[in-house]
Amino acid sequence: NQDIVPVLSRYLNESGNDMQTRWARLDASVRAGYTSANAYYRSLVLADSPVSYWPLDETAGVTAEDDAGSNEGTYTGALTLGVQSVSRPGGNAITFSAATHYVTVPYSATLDLTTALSVECWVKTADTDAGLLEKTIGGVVNTQYLLYMSAGGIPTFRVFDTGAGLIDVNG
Repeated sequence: NQDIVPVLSRYLNESGNDMQTRWARLDASVRAGYTSANAYYRSLVLADSPVSYWPLDETAGVTAEDDAGSNEGTYTGALTLGVQSVSRPGGNAITFSAATHYVTVPYSATLDLTTALSVECWVKTADTDAGLLEKTIGGVVNTQYLLYMSAGGIPTFRVFDTGAGLIDVNG
């Protein structure tokens, strides 16, 4: 068995009040020397020394830049790049509008699940049953870990355990 400690944050608030409060705090930080709320948020993420950080904020090209490491991804499908982000005011985002639109990151041992894993994913979706992120072994689905929206739109994190198969790990 592997010890798994996922951190799954859910920032869903129909009125947007929580998001507005968070960005108001970021705006105060902008006045403390950052050029934008996005720059401040990026600094917070990178301060945690993540293995990878894909802001998916490109406006052109086919490469999903990894701002923390060397795990660049490749965009597949007719994605819409550079759309206005709903979670980062003034920031860019990407629209994935079909199952054939995704980002592929080549194998890297740094992304293998060893003892602990934290995942953060900001998503605005109308789908209530969709994959958000998956780490596979050899391209075979359901072989390491995944984050998806289960039926009813509930964010769910799963890990594969050789003895027990797929295990939902939320909290």
